Amino acid sequence: GLGGGCGGLADGGYAAGKLGPALEHVPDAALVAYEGLAVMDLRFTPQATHLVAVGSDRTAAVWRLPLTRSSGSAPRPLALTGHQGDIISLSPSLSDSHSTGGGGCPLLLTSSTDQTVRLWSLGGSHAGHELLCFDRLKASGRPMHREENPKLEQVQDAQFMCLDGAIVLATGNRLGIYRYELHMQDTSDDIKRLQRLGSYKCCGLLALPREPTAGHSIVAVATSNAVLSGTLLVASSSKR
Repeated sequence: GLGGGCGGLADGGYAAGKLGPALEHVPDAALVAYEGLAVMDLRFTPQATHLVAVGSDRTAAVWRLPLTRSSGSAPRPLALTGHQGDIISLSPSLSDSHSTGGGGCPLLLTSSTDQTVRLWSLGGSHAGHELLCFDRLKASGRPMHREENPKLEQVQDAQFMCLDGAIVLATGNRLGIYRYELHMQDTSDDIKRLQRLGSYKCCGLLALPREPTAGHSIVAVATSNAVLSGTLLVASSSKR
């Protein structure tokens, strides 16, 4: 574990171009996320209720915060397994999922080189479960004619937007905007609840302009999920 304060940054105590104080190693707070494997990414959830780490074994590990240790041993993380390729992006939900039918627990989006995006529950009775797998362009489920709902291309990034009410996927040179529903709170329909935990539908596709400076693919997306806004910031392969 590493510790460091942001006071110097806040009050201008760090001179431009010069190193500030060294990060302090805190052995008692250290976590062994992946024994013998590389940690590829780290992320706190917006409300600082969970810490998420991605390993080189295509899984994610999630710790509930604050950390509590029993008999001197580190707490065991919640393991998210299912991706068949490297996980390349993480996006935790802004808040608990009461409004989206997720049972009031935090959610996590992961995108992978296996051409899928998966939505996970981080708490409650479905903790660690995959709630949705985005693998088709237009909607969940497989139609009779594949051309009507083709498989997703490589998804470089996935983010929540509009106060967790929608999800945006960057696939190739396009952005897909998706509405989704979770059925974890739907106790009136046992068949629906047993068949699937959620569904999604594409409500819009946006493409990069057809000009040389726009690039050929979208590599990253930033959303303003804390407000009800459709504004997006996109980085493309043109390095702009």
